[in-house]
Amino acid sequence: MASDDKTVWVTNEGSNDVSAVVLASGKTTTIAVGNALRKIVVQPAATKSAAAGPPTVSIANFAFAPSPVKVERGSAVTWINADGAPHALAFGDGTTPSDLLLPRQRFTRHYASAGTFDHVFSAHPYMRGTVTVTP
Repeated sequence: MASDDKTVWVTNEGSNDVSAVVLASGKTTTIAVGNALRKIVVQPAATKSAAAGPPTVSIANFAFAPSPVKVERGSAVTWINADGAPHALAFGDGTTPSDLLLPRQRFTRHYASAGTFDHVFSAHPYMRGTVTVTP
């Protein structure tokens, strides 16, 4: 689908897939997603700009996106809860976890040293992500 097409996304709970319908052409694409999907979050692609602030990680559909994230040492990363459920972040390196993030709330962490840093949502251990910090 072209990026300028207006597309409607439809969850199909009974068939465990999502349909993307391009309004101008009527072209339909079906994507298998799992069991009983009831909602979907579509976000615009991130753009890189010095004025835009730190890179963002979306928490949506019980997943982190993008992951992994790559930043330079001294940078920050912001997580935004784009899900309908509250989430809290925990960090594998022992950094203080976030408070519970309600929908649309944000949490920002600064990375002072290089390395690979894991983050999770402890209530759902399959929700994992990584931030790689370069020197």
